[in-house]
Amino acid sequence: MQLCSSVIPFFIDGGGRHCENLECDDGSRYGRKARKEDIVVFNLCRNKKKSSGRLNGERYVRGMSLLEVLVAMTVLAIGLLGMAALLGKAMQYNHGAQARTQAVLLASDMVERVRTNRPNRIQYTVFAGDPRVCDPEWMPAADSTVAQNDVSEWLNNIGCRLPGGVGEVQVDGNTLSVAVGWTDTSGANAVDTATDAQEWFVMRFQL
Repeated sequence: MQLCSSVIPFFIDGGGRHCENLECDDGSRYGRKARKEDIVVFNLCRNKKKSSGRLNGERYVRGMSLLEVLVAMTVLAIGLLGMAALLGKAMQYNHGAQARTQAVLLASDMVERVRTNRPNRIQYTVFAGDPRVCDPEWMPAADSTVAQNDVSEWLNNIGCRLPGGVGEVQVDGNTLSVAVGWTDTSGANAVDTATDAQEWFVMRFQL
């Protein structure tokens, strides 16, 4: 009996006949001559093998469907939007913290000016008015007192360092009260009205 040298895996054909698994080099199967009906079955099986997506009963690995890709892209987009919103909020709060730091430094600066010129402390009284305008070329006036120049320079620094900055100094005996206000342009603490958007830092000191 001649041995078959090649193995050809097939499925059951459409007519319910089981396809042969071995084919010999001389055209016979299982050591016998291939008959006409065998050749027909062989062709049916071969065609079915080519058209089917299976091999030896195993399924081919499928790729991702379009729906899965769309779901993944949606999840990714939502994550990126969340990160962008978080970054925006962080920048707002950082801007607000910088403005408050400048207000603390300006208030401390005025306290030191008044302490240095304590006998004339009443001359440092100033009330908050309109937001100060920054003058990069500010110079002390020769015909003004030290206290007047200190107040003028201090208010100019407020206008240069803070958006919509205003300053107020009140002296009551030995009690000094310094207030620095600014507009919260970052929107971190702003609400509906401009008054609510105004931030203040107040420092009280005993001379």
